[in-house]
Amino acid sequence: MIDIKQLNKGDIGRWVKYTYPIRSNMGGMSKIGRIKNYDDKYIYVVYGNVNKWTGKIYLDDFEKHSSNITNPDYLQFIDIDMANKRLRKISERLF
Repeated sequence: MIDIKQLNKGDIGRWVKYTYPIRSNMGGMSKIGRIKNYDDKYIYVVYGNVNKWTGKIYLDDFEKHSSNITNPDYLQFIDIDMANKRLRKISERLF
């Protein structure tokens, strides 16, 4: 869980992992992305998308992409090395 009251502008662009609630049909699964913005209630996250021709995931230009409204209760910060490792795994499975 990310405490939204503790966020500041320096957190924009940080890597996060979203874990689906157990009660959902995707319970326990997760996806990663980068924080684009936030307000009093939600964090706006751009989640990684795989380019089907290159197999690469582009999040360097996350500011240009649409974000998803995300409940901070299901988010946690992750470090960039962990994020890249996970992105490579996803890419390898898809292609």
